[in-house]
Amino acid sequence: MQELLKELEHCWLQKEKAVIATILDTEGSTYRKPGAKSIFNENGNIVGVLSGGCVEGDIFEYCKTVIRTGKPQIIHYDLRDEDALLGLGVGCDGGLTIFLQLFDPVSNPYLSYGILRTYRKSLTSPDPYKLITVAKSEDEEKISVGTVWDYDDFIKTGSIKGNDQKFYLETNTFNIEDYFSFKIKAISKGAQSQQFTIECFVETIHPIPKMVIFGAGLDAVPLTKLAKNLNWHVSLVDHRPDNLTLEKFSNIDQFIHISSQRDMEKLEFEGDVSVVIMSHHFEKDLLYLEKMLSKNLTYLGVLGARKRTKRLIESLERHGTTFPRDKSHLHFPVGLDVGAETPEEIALSILAEILKVKNGRNGSSLHVKEGSIHGQKMKVLS
Repeated sequence: MQELLKELEHCWLQKEKAVIATILDTEGSTYRKPGAKSIFNENGNIVGVLSGGCVEGDIFEYCKTVIRTGKPQIIHYDLRDEDALLGLGVGCDGGLTIFLQLFDPVSNPYLSYGILRTYRKSLTSPDPYKLITVAKSEDEEKISVGTVWDYDDFIKTGSIKGNDQKFYLETNTFNIEDYFSFKIKAISKGAQSQQFTIECFVETIHPIPKMVIFGAGLDAVPLTKLAKNLNWHVSLVDHRPDNLTLEKFSNIDQFIHISSQRDMEKLEFEGDVSVVIMSHHFEKDLLYLEKMLSKNLTYLGVLGARKRTKRLIESLERHGTTFPRDKSHLHFPVGLDVGAETPEEIALSILAEILKVKNGRNGSSLHVKEGSIHGQKMKVLS
């Protein structure tokens, strides 16, 4: 979402049109799952992928029509038919339903800024953020297709803002999964009260994953680069200020110099946070590990030999730190067993293990997995 928002903010400032493409539903095997987005700029720039390149060129042709007419569209692809897509024979063995939503800062600044405001809010939320987007409307003069609302406001107030007034909802509160679509009836109050139906989809935008690396040695360089390639927020912590330089780490979001225990308070651990301790300094690793044990982390790992980390644990226990008998939440040595040797390979194995833990997977090869690799598809309500 961060890169998508950056592109939309560029379009807003430059007064350029764009199309937000969102996968609403999938069938069979697909490259991305419901909720995945791309931005198609009117100049041909594309941010994000929906199919790994199979249909992006064709989607852009539809986007040109959306930009020209101002009318959003819902399009369908069945990639299981090798001749379905202009005879290209992509053969991805899946189906996609995609919503094309216009972003037009000139002709519809109210709607476009509403999208920007909601997306910005999603990125600052420490918790998963749910938003609602209108995919179809029986009365676009009252509520336009592409209108975006905050889900919590939707549930708490039972009302939504349309183009020029507030509308009340005739629907029951329901439990929200990550992505699904539904219909609601909106009622405009007043002398000319009228009921009409809109079709919406709900999506959950998860917080930007954060990574805190304790130790700014040379082996941290590839780890920070790979984490930033995943668009994570990366903080680098070290007791040596000379190591915390943009010359070595040009892509770091935050440098933290730790000279005392009090400096540890500079770090925030809200949201999805993974920590790797790799300072190669025994006393500093003791401090870092002790402080991290009390945090609610997605992942906590210690680089180094198993014997060394056991010494860290034993030293902390002698000074009163209590560890649970099951230390499975503490990953040491860090990384998946893929035979990694170089710093780059070790960084890859560490990030792979973090993803495994974050997503609740077992890290086995996909070729031995039965069923869908992504889990359940989007639930559709009517």
